[in-house]
Amino acid sequence: PATMSGVTWSCSVSGSGSCPASGSGNVNSLVSLTVGATATFTISGTLSSSATADLVNTATVTAPVGVTDPAPADNSATDIDTLARVADLSVTKTDFAATATPGTAVSYQIVAVNNGPSDITGATITDTPPADLAGITWSCTATVGASCSNSSGVGAINELADLPVGASVTFTLTATLSPAATSPVANTVQIAVPAGATDPNPGNNTATDSDPLIPQADLAITKSDGVTMATPGGTTTYTITASNTGPSNTT
Repeated sequence: PATMSGVTWSCSVSGSGSCPASGSGNVNSLVSLTVGATATFTISGTLSSSATADLVNTATVTAPVGVTDPAPADNSATDIDTLARVADLSVTKTDFAATATPGTAVSYQIVAVNNGPSDITGATITDTPPADLAGITWSCTATVGASCSNSSGVGAINELADLPVGASVTFTLTATLSPAATSPVANTVQIAVPAGATDPNPGNNTATDSDPLIPQADLAITKSDGVTMATPGGTTTYTITASNTGPSNTT
């Protein structure tokens, strides 16, 4: 069928007879067979990663002119295989930083890839950022042949992507880390094949970026008694003001 490419074949005879030793593409060959002999063709090819219909392949044998076949019903045979998509989907995630500072902006890059062998339509990519991240926005770009269900959005990511073999989609997620954050900021993304498909390597379907926190705070202090002169024996009152201009809360 047309969904097969790189087709090659070979032939061997059991008993007395002859057939072409090998070839490529369609089989359209003459064989000579004595009674009881068989000619066995072995055909190999690659099924297109984008194939959608069942794989149907039919072979026929025809007697030469002047020879009658008394049982023509067995002169054709068909093999039918239902397609079962298999794709090793993988995902990576990084913010290109080893630490995070409460109160500052963070940006994550998420890359989802289809390592094959089958094309996938409708892979699910999910990312629910932790509560310490606010003002979340994201965008999605795709390589040639791939596509994102949406090019941008806000909040958590729960999107579908079409991924031919070798193609990828890249999400860029930006947010602000709460100035009150105290725990390491850990963000996890997952990818899953659609119903009816199988991922033979689920170990690379999840990726987490975790950064320990290093708070930064610009502390300042001022002090004044409101006057420029002091009187011996008199009283004075000082006002001391401590401030934190951020970006992180300080306890």
